[in-house]
Amino acid sequence: MGLLLEKRGEEIKITEEIVEAAAGNGRSGEAIMVLLVEKRGDDAKAKVSDQFIWIQELQAIGYSLQEIAELLYERAHDSPWIYFQPANIPLCQVQPDHHLDSCAHQLLSPSSHKHDLVSWPATQANQDRDVRRSIEELCGLGGISPFSRDASRWNGMVQFEEKNSVALLSYSLVTSSLNGAGDVISRLIRVAERFSTAARTVQGAGFCCDSFTALRHRSTDESGASPQVQLVRLDFSSAARVLELLRTLGKLHQDGVDLQPGLSELLDASRKFLSQILPDIQGISERSTDLLRHSLHVSSLTIQFLCVSFLSYSQAHIGSIRPFFLDTLLQRTVPSLQSKEGPSPPQNPL
Repeated sequence: MGLLLEKRGEEIKITEEIVEAAAGNGRSGEAIMVLLVEKRGDDAKAKVSDQFIWIQELQAIGYSLQEIAELLYERAHDSPWIYFQPANIPLCQVQPDHHLDSCAHQLLSPSSHKHDLVSWPATQANQDRDVRRSIEELCGLGGISPFSRDASRWNGMVQFEEKNSVALLSYSLVTSSLNGAGDVISRLIRVAERFSTAARTVQGAGFCCDSFTALRHRSTDESGASPQVQLVRLDFSSAARVLELLRTLGKLHQDGVDLQPGLSELLDASRKFLSQILPDIQGISERSTDLLRHSLHVSSLTIQFLCVSFLSYSQAHIGSIRPFFLDTLLQRTVPSLQSKEGPSPPQNPL
């Protein structure tokens, strides 16, 4: 820190580089922030870079130097997470046969659809924002969000790379005692239930019927054709089936009985869903001999993809993903069951 200030001679300027250096000093980081802000306050030549101009605004409205230093430290130490207090959102089931009145699907098969008439106010700007925030909270990043500072309560963990623009998702936790099969199954069930609730929220808002869309990227093939992005329709019934099988598997595990039948069904349902996005998933699956580990891995990929793609769907697949609990635009997510340090079957970026 001293070196950073020394490089600037007599002029003191609070920059991102200095704030990050102070935050990197662990417990003493906040004290360094206090000294830095105090020094700036005593020096007429002190300046702040544009991204920290709010420091002057906070001083103007009466914030103490200690309070400003705490905010600086928290911002740098927590980034890219923005911790939040979770809303009380009751869990509910997605409706696989849900259709809006006079929706386009009726043109294909008008007699086969049951319609839930949705009455929604004409002016819905506030409702739209509420629905969007609910989706972001429920889906998280593959079901993972910073709703508590105690990361052991989360549904998994996220490792950020490339200046926080890439997120590696995992349903494993740093605490190894919480990574048993029963623990992972429970987390998968929780994430799947929250996805189902997000989907039902969107159905109730009148924004979709029995399905949603996801983007599939196709690389250059042997013929030399240019890479393509395709829009794929995904039925909510597939997600409901995976959740049903996870609940069955959880009960089998709790009862201490043979898991193999439940694992096989779960693996088949997850493969079927993922094959719509990853055509080579069948070949990858056949390489594994560990049914328990591989079934959980493939089902976790399914759930992670559901959450991330539904988050993208909620913003019409436009732009980078940046839910309200991140302070950085996210360019790419990489799903995985294991942590980065542990062994893991092949990963596929979303």
